[in-house]
Amino acid sequence: MPLTDIVLAIVAGLIRVIIIPAILLGLLILSWRVSRTPADHPHAHTSNVLALWLGLVLFVITVTLDITSGFLGPSDRVDAYSQPLLYIILGCAIGMLLMGLVDRFASTRGAPVFVTAISASSLISLYAYLFIDYLRQPLVLLALSILAGCLVYAVFFPEKIAQFFTNRY
Repeated sequence: MPLTDIVLAIVAGLIRVIIIPAILLGLLILSWRVSRTPADHPHAHTSNVLALWLGLVLFVITVTLDITSGFLGPSDRVDAYSQPLLYIILGCAIGMLLMGLVDRFASTRGAPVFVTAISASSLISLYAYLFIDYLRQPLVLLALSILAGCLVYAVFFPEKIAQFFTNRY
């Protein structure tokens, strides 16, 4: 094996094992630092922190999809992601709609309807997650996607979330 091939293999290994992970960790540290930076707007810090959590939720969704799809080939992986993508899009839409409706009706007589719907659906989903195997993956994806949708709403409307958690309606 020529010396140039050995040097190229070492450089490629260093890039793959050290440089690329260092850059990616640097980006994660940068996003964490930006989320901790004081801002001019009173709710911008809340929005930044929630955006960091949204990134974590999206990472968990990605890992969940990768684990549940198994060790498929590249052509099979596209088919494995097509249906879960529907759950992710639907869940994000439901999460944003849910937060908007809760924000709109939290201080009205309609609040008990949302409390009932959220508590019942979360308990039913928990039961299905624990005891019904074939529903586990769709429920996890849908729950994480709803959480992602709620966090997207919170990122864009942090003042509403601050009101919600401090009961200042």
